[in-house]
Amino acid sequence: LFFLGKEFPPCTIEVFKIMEKVDYPRNKNDEVIAVIHPKLQDQDWQPLNNGDPLFLTLDGEVIAYKGECTVYPTFINEAAYYEKKQAFVKTVKAKLTAKRIRSLVL
Repeated sequence: LFFLGKEFPPCTIEVFKIMEKVDYPRNKNDEVIAVIHPKLQDQDWQPLNNGDPLFLTLDGEVIAYKGECTVYPTFINEAAYYEKKQAFVKTVKAKLTAKRIRSLVL
């Protein structure tokens, strides 16, 4: 449409900015000692607040999220990321705003 002379109006969109990858808890031998907590499993893009359950140790202990702000975990417990030592990716919400764009085509 742009190349047909149409104008794009200004807009704002919500995005998720990647902050960091989070590994599974490990022992001194680099062995995984906890799994994703069942309440977090399948909750990609959902808010994770301070104190929410994050991991469940093999001994049954709950490891809670300790953060100063709400984050939005993604790629939670994806098998393809196990070897990369990634339990999930922590993201935050942000807004991007674009001004209108006028086409020079007449």
